[in-house]
Amino acid sequence: LDIDLNELEEKKKALYDDRTLKGRELKTAQALVKEIPAEAPDLPDKEISVSELSASLMNASQRSSLRESQSRGIGDSEKEIEQIEEEIRDHEQAIQTLKLQLPAAKKELTKRIKDLKAIPEIDTAPIQEQIDEAEAINTRIRDRNENKTNIKRAAGFQFQYDTLAKKIEKLDESKAKALSNAQMPIKGLGIDEDGITFNGKPFSQIGSANQLKVSLAIAMAMNPTLKVIRISDG
Repeated sequence: LDIDLNELEEKKKALYDDRTLKGRELKTAQALVKEIPAEAPDLPDKEISVSELSASLMNASQRSSLRESQSRGIGDSEKEIEQIEEEIRDHEQAIQTLKLQLPAAKKELTKRIKDLKAIPEIDTAPIQEQIDEAEAINTRIRDRNENKTNIKRAAGFQFQYDTLAKKIEKLDESKAKALSNAQMPIKGLGIDEDGITFNGKPFSQIGSANQLKVSLAIAMAMNPTLKVIRISDG
């Protein structure tokens, strides 16, 4: 034979093995294929860019938000205009009311100016000066009267003082007269406002000897029948 059967079988086996492998790959690919409807005639060849659409959506949302904000602003402006117009109407009404009141106010002003002219203007400075002078004079009068009262009180106290001084003087005279008429137990013995004196000196300053002497004389004068005197010192 012109053909090598062994070589032919080997080629066939190789092709058979390759076909078996491709058959497995075909089944795997067929398993992944989804059932989809028939292809629409307007279906594009390339995928649509979702990122571009998202950017467009964001831009559109921003514009919508801006429009909503502007719409709210327009509403606020319309309300503000309404309030201003209402205030204008209120002010116009108030102005009309004031215009009606103005003639009466002018009439009252004219009357008050006329009444003011009817009252003579008085300079109060001289009166105030008289008040100041009167206060100064009254102060001097009060001082004078107070001084008179004090002089009178002082004169009364002076009279009482002099009266008491005369009474004391009479008592001193009576005392001196009584002492001068009295018989002293010892020469030089006297009595003044401070007590017993001897030769013009207080008893505490005449020395112990003279004190003993005076004491004995007084004791004997007070008890003439005394016979014995016990002396503990001296």
